[in-house]
Amino acid sequence: MEKIPNPENIEREAKIDKLVEEFAESEGMSPEDVLIDMMTYSSHEGNEDPNPVYFEIVAEKMGISPAELEEYAVKKWNENMAG
Repeated sequence: MEKIPNPENIEREAKIDKLVEEFAESEGMSPEDVLIDMMTYSSHEGNEDPNPVYFEIVAEKMGISPAELEEYAVKKWNENMAG
């Protein structure tokens, strides 16, 4: 059975989406490229070489916690791999 989305989680994800867009612009990258990097470096299932330092650096620049940013990346990875 599929979970009903939590409105607070949806709102927070939208805020992180915006942070990713702003970060990408400041780095001269597309948001899609930043998201691909984040998914690549996250500790998702099957990734034998995650890069937590990447999340520390990027999260600091975005003003959020590395754990929250990596959780977002793993969620995006799962969404993209499922569909």
